[in-house]
Amino acid sequence: MSELVFVAALPLIISSAYYWLLNVDTGRALYPDSHRYFAAGGGERLHKPFHLRWLLPFVCRQSPRLWKWVTGGAMVLLPVMMSVYLYEQGVEPKKCLVGACLLLGLPGIIRMNALAEYLLDGTALLFMLTSATCFLAGNVPLGIAFSCLGGMTKESTPIFAALACWNPLALLGFVPVIAAALIRKPNPVDMLGGEVILSHPFQTGIQFHRGRWFSLEFMLLPFGVCILGLMHLSVPLIVMIVVSYAQLLVATDSVRLYQWCFPLLILATVQVLPLEYSAIAIVMHWLNPYQKYYI
Repeated sequence: MSELVFVAALPLIISSAYYWLLNVDTGRALYPDSHRYFAAGGGERLHKPFHLRWLLPFVCRQSPRLWKWVTGGAMVLLPVMMSVYLYEQGVEPKKCLVGACLLLGLPGIIRMNALAEYLLDGTALLFMLTSATCFLAGNVPLGIAFSCLGGMTKESTPIFAALACWNPLALLGFVPVIAAALIRKPNPVDMLGGEVILSHPFQTGIQFHRGRWFSLEFMLLPFGVCILGLMHLSVPLIVMIVVSYAQLLVATDSVRLYQWCFPLLILATVQVLPLEYSAIAIVMHWLNPYQKYYI
């Protein structure tokens, strides 16, 4: 019973409170992708790669309430699943709670997705972490199912599910992605006029991040206390970090992409962070001034 409290109950309570405070203090915002996904819910055919991300627009349509419940629920449940993931990795229950709290302080994962209307990244992250957790627990069919749901939400999700549990079977989540690519034809015209940017992803990614590639302030410090995880490197963690940062080569966003390596980075962090210093570390993490970078 005590393990259940630390692994699930307390993370759920803290996560719910954190999500509520974020929205009360800041309010939700619309981003360019928000308009695209909401339009897709009304039947708009999107430019690539957005045309592959059909699951949430199909489920939520153009219902603001549905979008809020689905995306908000994913954000509340993500730290809980982080705790369960750590537990399945063999981490003691109290450190599982610490890991959930560290996730709440990652701006590109929580702040970005908790404050954005009609974005699907948070739901994709939940599917990714749930898939990895199922594989770690030995439930392969469920792991594949959640990886497929992640692929239908955002096409890169199965890669990160496979890396988070170091199991290639999670890559079966690409089956619905390939099917969607064959069936769904992209709109040659972007509804927001971004055809040039979207059609030349490498050129765009390099141009948008020029002058920032080696900026510690922008490319590293938003990780806060999780930087300690770099003291406990492993091959899976190194690969996941490389793949996460590689996304910047084909995108205009930054923090919200490279922080997709959070499962293994938080796992490494809780392994090197002494439990007796965890409370002060979490406070410092939540007060990290570089949380201002979250896009």
